[in-house]
Amino acid sequence: RGRVFADLEALAGTPMTRLLDLNVALIERLAGWLGVRTPLRLASALAAPGSRGEHLAALCERLGATDYLSTPGAEAYLHED
Repeated sequence: RGRVFADLEALAGTPMTRLLDLNVALIERLAGWLGVRTPLRLASALAAPGSRGEHLAALCERLGATDYLSTPGAEAYLHED
């Protein structure tokens, strides 16, 4: 518990100009606390084309994914325009 508060305190003292920076830092710390070692990547860094489902498929392809799991609630988003 002490490490978590120390990490959050250090994070609070880190200058950030974008909300994205805070989000990524929090996600990385949470993953570390939980022992998750999966590499995190920003979709924007992958320069995948398309929109919606096409964009998602391009991201999966660039990462070499063979499967994609999604909740039923995402079905409308994944339909092609």
